[in-house]
Amino acid sequence: MTTKSITAAAAKVGLSREHLSRELSKPHIAEFMHQKVLRHLAIATARAGAVKVELLDSPNEMVRDRSSSYVLGTAGIAPASHASVNLNITQKAGYVIILTDDDQLPSAADTNRTVTDDGDKAGLLIDVTPNGPRSRFSTEAP
Repeated sequence: MTTKSITAAAAKVGLSREHLSRELSKPHIAEFMHQKVLRHLAIATARAGAVKVELLDSPNEMVRDRSSSYVLGTAGIAPASHASVNLNITQKAGYVIILTDDDQLPSAADTNRTVTDDGDKAGLLIDVTPNGPRSRFSTEAP
């Protein structure tokens, strides 16, 4: 028996829609239906897999490519879907460059700090103050 709605199913078996809905909500009936759906999906999965295997022999190159990618993917063999980025979060910075104006330069005591286990201090401080009013990176004409 196949129907598209609870109302149609209730009419087919001679029950009210409300009564059928209450019965279908009971835990043992819901579990029975869940198991039935899982069995049905297991059969459909086997059929779908067979279709993918048959498509490997398709005359269309795109169809063969997609089906072979799918079959290989289900076997755990697949190319990376996107570029991967490997981050090493525990790596401490090797150099820290601080860009400041002349009046904000750190004291000499701050220029030789070392990296500690907590990783919150700079390992090396490099002063990049330009020599003179114009640096070699200046956009002004000489």
